[in-house]
Amino acid sequence: MLTLSFAGLAQLAVLSSFAQGPAYTEGTGKGGQDPFGPYEPVPDWPKDISTLRGNEGWTWGAIQGIFAESADRIFVIQRGVLPKIDRPEIRFVEDQGTRLLFPVGRNYAWRDNTMPWRDATQASPDHNNDHGWDLWGSAGYVRGVDARW
Repeated sequence: MLTLSFAGLAQLAVLSSFAQGPAYTEGTGKGGQDPFGPYEPVPDWPKDISTLRGNEGWTWGAIQGIFAESADRIFVIQRGVLPKIDRPEIRFVEDQGTRLLFPVGRNYAWRDNTMPWRDATQASPDHNNDHGWDLWGSAGYVRGVDARW
């Protein structure tokens, strides 16, 4: 019968962690301070939802999280889809006496999909039950027009 003391288990854990090492950086030469880690950016990803069958006229909802399980499998967690509208023309708002740029704060490449939609925390039905949909409808929202869940 094999018995190990606490010190023996601790040594085994330390040795096994050294044996693993930073495996993903050895093969690709990436990682550490590299902005993309072991991943290569893919052009035109994520795909425009409106190009998928059954989603014409709709676009991404609020993105809640992104989890990269591997370089070939990345999960994007979002809340529903919203009507796809054209981006407003970027213009200066001079009638206020200032040179505000409209739309405000939306000039970043990674935020081009985020437009000033209704706040989904207010528009989300209460646990997707009939009572929640009734409250949502009585607030003036139309299911299938304002959002799809």
